[in-house]
Amino acid sequence: MTLLAAINAATPIRQDGAVFHGYTAWRANWHYRWWKEADGRCRITGNQTRLAAEITLPRLSTADPAIRQRFDSYLAALKNHEMEHVRIARDYAQRIDHGILGLPTMRSCQQLERTANDLAERLLQEAKDAEREMDRRTRHGASQGASLLEH
Repeated sequence: MTLLAAINAATPIRQDGAVFHGYTAWRANWHYRWWKEADGRCRITGNQTRLAAEITLPRLSTADPAIRQRFDSYLAALKNHEMEHVRIARDYAQRIDHGILGLPTMRSCQQLERTANDLAERLLQEAKDAEREMDRRTRHGASQGASLLEH
């Protein structure tokens, strides 16, 4: 069995009928504070956006040095690709934070909350779109060296 076939058989990561060896799951949460003026207008006084990310990567259990060397090279490239997903998530979490902090005073706290949440949700969708585009451009990391296909 080839290394590719062995990892394909062992990986639990399957999405839309495709098999993957690495996966990055992340979530961003934001918590803002606001101040309501006497006239009902409302403004953001602070925000904290937190990002949690988890990367799943394969593990090899063989002592064969040739296989180990090939796997280690592949794993380094795969990890770099998955870290690109984390970089995108981190970038968009910062955009959420700065976007919410930059909101102007609004006529009501309800309007401010709706605007802040809509902004954050739109940016989360943009982040997912950016990840899909990066995966398309890199062929899920293959163009970055994360491939076990024989040449």
